[in-house]
Amino acid sequence: MNKLFRFLLLFVLIIMIAFVAGFSGSVIFLTSKKINLPFMSSFDIEKMIPQKNVIIEKTEQVYVDNDKRLQDVYKNTNDSMVYLAVKNSTNIYSKGDIINSGFVFTSDGWIFTNNQSLFDKNKKYVVLLSNGEYYDVQNIIFDKYDFVLLKINNQKMLVSSFGSYDDTNIGSLVFSNDGYKGISIDYVKNKSNGIIELLNNHINNICIFDLSGKIIGVYGSVYKDGPKNKFGKSESVKTSFVYSPEYLKNVIYSIDTKSDYIMRPTLVGLTFSGFGDVLGSGEKIEKGVYVKSVDPKNNYGFVVGDLITEVNNNLVNDGLDFILQNYKIGDKVRFILIRSGKEITNDVTLN
Repeated sequence: MNKLFRFLLLFVLIIMIAFVAGFSGSVIFLTSKKINLPFMSSFDIEKMIPQKNVIIEKTEQVYVDNDKRLQDVYKNTNDSMVYLAVKNSTNIYSKGDIINSGFVFTSDGWIFTNNQSLFDKNKKYVVLLSNGEYYDVQNIIFDKYDFVLLKINNQKMLVSSFGSYDDTNIGSLVFSNDGYKGISIDYVKNKSNGIIELLNNHINNICIFDLSGKIIGVYGSVYKDGPKNKFGKSESVKTSFVYSPEYLKNVIYSIDTKSDYIMRPTLVGLTFSGFGDVLGSGEKIEKGVYVKSVDPKNNYGFVVGDLITEVNNNLVNDGLDFILQNYKIGDKVRFILIRSGKEITNDVTLN
């Protein structure tokens, strides 16, 4: 009996000692994490956890999800993409006949494409749909941004969905869908004055989509006189940009089927600089557009150094050219500006 009692007593003591030791060790460990005890500095339990494996698994899952979304959206955007060819006598067209791609932006058959140099008013063109159908082009309208708008006789077109410049985020993945050439991807590097800049410039197509399948940019160009050649003539220089959908929306509102060129307002002879591009101005205002130069013969009431802050009571947050696309030639617009530290108004009739 005494042996059994001594055994039980020894067992209980061992259990109690183990409990106290475990409890004390836990307290010391947790305390060391808070106050960094010297003798515990070399012991880091977090290094024993395979964190890298967890991160890799999550990263791979993100890539898989993006790839799947990209594949699905790519398929969904195919139906709204169209292709252009010069009309021939056989009405049979192969990939080699395609001169450019485009997309549908109104259900009654208006098509967007670009690069005006591809089109000749003396030739006839057809629009080829992804389902094999083709339609004669009835009307061609040009625009100053090198946009080309085509009209076909189809009242039940599947329209592309447009995103918003305000909702376009820097760093977002974007892609182009050119059905017969394939897919290209890139990332949004920057956006300013209604224009989107891509990181790698891998895409040079008709438009770019986001991962929701919305068009967030359309390709256009501006032409300016370049250096004079040996004959004294200025060569035209073409610069391409990715314009936000708002540019194209305003083009749509300006369509005149009786004209072959869309006329839009501009302040000819004036150049501007966004406030964010100017350093050391001394102004406390954080938004606006500076007038950099004016045409002495037609200055619209502006002088160099004016800071335009409002147009028709709307704050100027982007380039003036972008803002003026909301108006038509002949509209009267009130500008609020800062000149020599004073706020003044300037009423202008756009032309």
